[in-house]
Amino acid sequence: MKPGHISSFPQHTHTHSTVTVRTSRSVYLPQHTLTVTVQSSRAFMGFLLQARSVVEDRVVGGEFTLHPPSTHTLSCLSTDDTVTHSDKMLKRNLSFSWRAPTQPSGDLRF
Repeated sequence: MKPGHISSFPQHTHTHSTVTVRTSRSVYLPQHTLTVTVQSSRAFMGFLLQARSVVEDRVVGGEFTLHPPSTHTLSCLSTDDTVTHSDKMLKRNLSFSWRAPTQPSGDLRF
């Protein structure tokens, strides 16, 4: 993902950020909802979040059903399966509700 913001510059190698993605459960069931939380040690502007298969590194679908006002969903493989930023405001902590797809997809990562 390449930033398209006018004032974006590459980060220098001595600049480190820690980004943690947590889910409310370690397992999911089809059509059940998880809370996905993204926390960063430094503020950021842009992001793209999807549920992906660990084995095949592909989008598995599901649906982001609740997301902060500064974000919006995209439909890559299925409706609302991706969430991204919708403004240039700095962000550090974001929480989303994600509903698993109707069919199990194996181990996932966000």
